[in-house]
Amino acid sequence: MKAEQNEPTPGERRAAGIGCLVFLAMIVVAVVYWAEFSALEGYWQLGLALLALVTLNRINATWKPLLEPGSSETAEPGEDSRSQSRRNDLALAHSGAGRVREAICLHEENLEIRLRTLGEEDPMTLNTRANLGLAYSAAGEPGEAIPHLERAVEGRRRVLGAEHAETLKAINNLANAYGDAKQFDRAIELYEQVINAQSSDTSRDRRGLLETRDNLAVTYREAGQVDRAIQIHEAVVQDAEQLLGRRDPSKLVMQGNLAAAYLDAKRYHDGIAILERLVQQLKKVRGLRHPSTLIAMHNLGNAYFYAGRRELAISTWQTTLEIREGLLGPQHPHTVGTRRSLESAKRSG
Repeated sequence: MKAEQNEPTPGERRAAGIGCLVFLAMIVVAVVYWAEFSALEGYWQLGLALLALVTLNRINATWKPLLEPGSSETAEPGEDSRSQSRRNDLALAHSGAGRVREAICLHEENLEIRLRTLGEEDPMTLNTRANLGLAYSAAGEPGEAIPHLERAVEGRRRVLGAEHAETLKAINNLANAYGDAKQFDRAIELYEQVINAQSSDTSRDRRGLLETRDNLAVTYREAGQVDRAIQIHEAVVQDAEQLLGRRDPSKLVMQGNLAAAYLDAKRYHDGIAILERLVQQLKKVRGLRHPSTLIAMHNLGNAYFYAGRRELAISTWQTTLEIREGLLGPQHPHTVGTRRSLESAKRSG
């Protein structure tokens, strides 16, 4: 007699399916962690993020039938919050890989849906509007970014309160956009609002306070107040040495901003010493194509040129320009700035 091979019960199928889904979710977490913190370059990071999103899509499509045996396995999902979240995650992956145009399109689509279904002041709508503003900022379009970021700040003030952490984050992002638009007085005013709120509450994360102080120093430098900028930058870097890890990405950015201030003050030796170390660290931590790495490389080219090391400057700018043209396009302000520096250095010979 042959042994009977009974079909598993619905409960057994659900238990087995849920176990598989948990395993898949663990893989997703591992992939996202690797993409974010490894030294893989931008396109690889985007590819890994897309792989994670495809897996999440499969989990979402399978989860409900497993938990609710009476639901139809062939029913097509509508435009629900999970679909919007996946679109938002994909947009952020594009931004992280430097593909800001793709990110803007996805955020605009999400914003239109959430305004229609949730309303202007729903937290998810405010988050989407803030992300769209940040994407425009990353694209070098502060004029497009500022209206979205202003409305995100206004909404969070009404919904969450003036000193809520998310409200302060939104104000900081708005100040960044004003700085990009050369409206320095307005940017400085907003940064100081955030710093006062963050300093008055000792329970807040000190990283946020450091980053806001660093942004304030950058704005002073861009406004031509270099001595004031260096004073703040040096204090920020000193505090970051105590509070942040050796290879913490935020600390590396702060060091780069101090180096840029040294260059503006014609302290080229000090700037080169910081930037050479910084570029190597950023390549390991964030990859060659990450925006922070490219900013440091561009500034290192500046340092070499002003210190009379023209050939090194040209080589550094040439590499930076090739990457920026591929990631940001030929007309992005960062690409244009590097191209102008390179052309000027070649003419000077």
